[in-house]
This record gives sequence, structure tokens and C-alpha cells, in this order.
Amino acid sequence: MIFEFSMGGYYATNYWVRYNKRVLLCHTSEYPMPPTPEDMLTVQLKGESWNPLLSFLSGCAWEKEYLTDVCDGIQWELRTKGTGVNLKAYGSNAYPHDFPVFIGLLNTVLSEAGFSISLP
Repeated sequence: MIFEFSMGGYYATNYWVRYNKRVLLCHTSEYPMPPTPEDMLTVQLKGESWNPLLSFLSGCAWEKEYLTDVCDGIQWELRTKGTGVNLKAYGSNAYPHDFPVFIGLLNTVLSEAGFSISLP
């Protein structure tokens, strides 16, 4: 299973979420910096929150890129691959129409660790 999500930019909160051996590793910072192991939160995956997220992603027909002419702002990237799920998308100040649904489902998974992602 692959699940990698990041979102942020300069002068914005940066989020980083990765799947690793049946847990999600999460990190947030004020600047786009790679996390160190001691800075990461671990979220144990539970089917009642993880499976709806995977089900949603398996039905997504997202484009590969969502871009605007604005250079500064928020960039995001999602890469996920597993049983029934294969999605790779990127955006810069633009999002698929159902992006808030994705963030809501992801936040449900992350809430166990007190971690949440704010929409721009």
C-alpha cells in the first residue's frame, strides 16, 4: 500500500502524511521542511475510518494536475496505490471539486492522534 499526501507552501502551514507498515506518519510545520522521526505523529489505522477514505479515493476521477497562474500559495500532492486504488494528483492553488470531502475523510482517520489538516 502506498499513501502519500502533502500540502502547504511558504507562509502557510505544511502537512505531510505517509503510510508506513499499517500506520500513518504525520507531520506539520510552518515551513516546507522534511520531517524528522521525532517530529512525527503515528496514527493507528482502523477500518471504520480508513476504509471509507480508500473507498472514496477508489471512486475519484481526478485529473493529474490542477493549476492556476498564481505562483505563490498552496501546493498539494496525493499519491495512493493499493487494492482498488490508484491515484496520483498534484495541484497549485487549484483543487478537484470534491477535495474538501477527501480532507474531511482524511481528518477522520487522523483525529485519533489529534492531528487535522485545514483547508486553505
